[in-house]
Amino acid sequence: MSGLATLASSQKLHPAAGGPPPNLFPTRAFAMHPGDISGQFPYTRLNDLSNPADTEDIGLLLGFNAFAGAFIGKDFSQQFMIGDDLGGPAFTIDTATGETSKNLGGVLGSPEFLPNGNFLSMTWDATTDTLYAVATDTFAIFGNTRFFLARIDRGHDVVSTTIGEFPSLPQGVAIFAIAVDPIGRMFGVDILGDRLFAIDKDTAQLAPIGSLGFNAAFGSGLDFDDGTGTLYLATIDLNAQISNLYTVDTLTGEAKVVNRRQQIGDGRQHYALAIASGTPCVPPTQVSWLSVKQPSSGTIAPGQSDAVTVQLNAGGLAVGTYQADVCVGSNDPVRPIVAVPVSLTVTAGAPVPIPPPRPRPRLTH
Repeated sequence: MSGLATLASSQKLHPAAGGPPPNLFPTRAFAMHPGDISGQFPYTRLNDLSNPADTEDIGLLLGFNAFAGAFIGKDFSQQFMIGDDLGGPAFTIDTATGETSKNLGGVLGSPEFLPNGNFLSMTWDATTDTLYAVATDTFAIFGNTRFFLARIDRGHDVVSTTIGEFPSLPQGVAIFAIAVDPIGRMFGVDILGDRLFAIDKDTAQLAPIGSLGFNAAFGSGLDFDDGTGTLYLATIDLNAQISNLYTVDTLTGEAKVVNRRQQIGDGRQHYALAIASGTPCVPPTQVSWLSVKQPSSGTIAPGQSDAVTVQLNAGGLAVGTYQADVCVGSNDPVRPIVAVPVSLTVTAGAPVPIPPPRPRPRLTH
């Protein structure tokens, strides 16, 4: 393993050996697809990410579609969505019943692309509790369509704030899907140049990573399995005219079909992909009593290790034991996210010693 790593550990770090532990339970995901009847868009459950053909339609959107959807935090009981109606109606959909709750109203803000634009993808950043989206300033995609990165705030109203504009079709780029990994790194899929990009969440600046290795097309779903740190992509291979589920290497951009013998669903386009998988660790920024000292990132040669110093602060904590599994992210293709356990025991302080009384001076006459 070599390359830049984001480190947060109270012990020595060693490059990973072997594969990740086997999953004892299948990881589920949810997505939209076009369906067979015009104006009806099924909401689908993928019962096992390792078996993309095992899908089940559990709900139906009537008269409108939704390309952008994400789970908020670790609440997998409902998926937050933004529809493709004018103004982008926000709603939730129950992952058990498929029932929708359209009581959130249209999305406000972002005059750069609202109310005539469309939301293409959405992702939740657990490190900052922030919801991000990709949107366009036109409902359909034209040669002059502009692409934007936005922050979605869910208060009394759902409000979009534009962060920045992506390069677009004249520059050979069309970012159709985004995802944030468990340690806060954002990635995007370009279906025009068939590439994976790293995205600066604060500026919308793009940095190319590499080619997907096939001709991706149309609406796509992108999300991380936070339990393994694996990036999944649901999209159409235009040359083969088939929809597949892929894993994407965040170091090289290369996409690999999850199971070549099994298409996702029945081979139709899937989008608004959301994986119901909680991370086994938390970013260090979410542990109030822990802070990472130098180095917070660096390079580790294969077979080597490095020590990282963290500071534990018991100030304001009650007596007891505090534990956290802190995420360590790297470019290791086998284990990109490792959970490092950290424990802090707060005890009652020793009583402050009381000095003996000083003898009074004796007066003599």
